[in-house]
Amino acid sequence: MTSVNFCKIAHLFNFLEMFAFGLSMTKSRSFIFCSKGKFRNVLMIGEGTGRFAKDFQHYYPHSKIVILEPSEKMRLEISKSLETDSENVKVLETRLENFKPSMQFDLICTCFFWDCFNTKQIDEFEVNFKHLCNSTRLWYNVDFYEPRIVGNLRSLSNITIIRFLYGFFQKFAHLDTCKLNSITHLFCQNGFSLVKQRVLLFPSIKSQLFKRTSS
Repeated sequence: MTSVNFCKIAHLFNFLEMFAFGLSMTKSRSFIFCSKGKFRNVLMIGEGTGRFAKDFQHYYPHSKIVILEPSEKMRLEISKSLETDSENVKVLETRLENFKPSMQFDLICTCFFWDCFNTKQIDEFEVNFKHLCNSTRLWYNVDFYEPRIVGNLRSLSNITIIRFLYGFFQKFAHLDTCKLNSITHLFCQNGFSLVKQRVLLFPSIKSQLFKRTSS
C-alpha cells in the first residue's frame, strides 16, 4: 500500500524536529495531557522515536501502550527512549494496513502520521480506519496542516521549512506526497466529533481530540 520507511533518517529525526521547529512539535503532542481521562489501553501509530510515549507514561503511568512501528531503525530509537521490555509497552513490527485490532482501546494516537500520505493512500486506509474506529471511543490526532499564505516573513518561513522537510522526506523516506491533507472527514464519516482542539499558526499544526458520538 505504501513504501514509506524512516530507517535512513531515524537517527536524525529528533535533531531535524528540533532544528526546524524547536519544541513546537513536542508541545503539540502534549496537548492530550490536559485530559483527565483514564487511558488503560492505548494504541500509538507511527510513534517516531518514542518521546511522546515516554511523556505519556509520565502522565498516565498505569496505561498499557501498544505501538505500531514497521521501521527497524525507528524501533531501535523507541527502545532508547522507553523500557520496551516493560509489560506496559509493546512495540509491534506492523504496518497499519496489516494490523487487525483484537481488543478495545481507550485511546488511539496518531501524531504526525497521516500527513505522510497523499489523498489516494489515505483513501486506501479507509477500511483499516473503520476497524480502528470501532475499537476505540477517543482518537487523538496531531498533524501539520496546509499553511495559509498571508505574505509576512513568518508565514513564508513556515511554508519554506515545511516544504523543505517534505522534500527531504520524499527523497530519504519515500514519502509520496507534497501536499498536507486533512482527514477530519474520515472521523466524521465514522461517528466521531471534534471535542477539543489547539491550532498553531507557526508552525501550522493542529492537535485534535475526537470522540465517538455515534456508531
